[in-house]
Amino acid sequence: MFKWKKLGRVFTPQDVAGRSWLKEFAQAPCALIFDRFVRIYFSCRPQADADGQYVSYSAYVDVDRADPTKILDVSARPILELGALG
Repeated sequence: MFKWKKLGRVFTPQDVAGRSWLKEFAQAPCALIFDRFVRIYFSCRPQADADGQYVSYSAYVDVDRADPTKILDVSARPILELGALG
């Protein structure tokens, strides 16, 4: 059985510059394990609009499999764009 090792925070969207859609939260993570890295999909949000409302986007972060505190890549754009209202 796999034994978890608590590492603390390994990624925060506030540390990623130049992506206005990736400003707050990294929630609901789901990981895929590859040979050399782990891709973690998550939901993120830009800052709230003028009415205090949020939208969510899906993104990913790749971390080194041998050292999960080492960030290898962060998605350059949302995995899916927002759909129409309604």
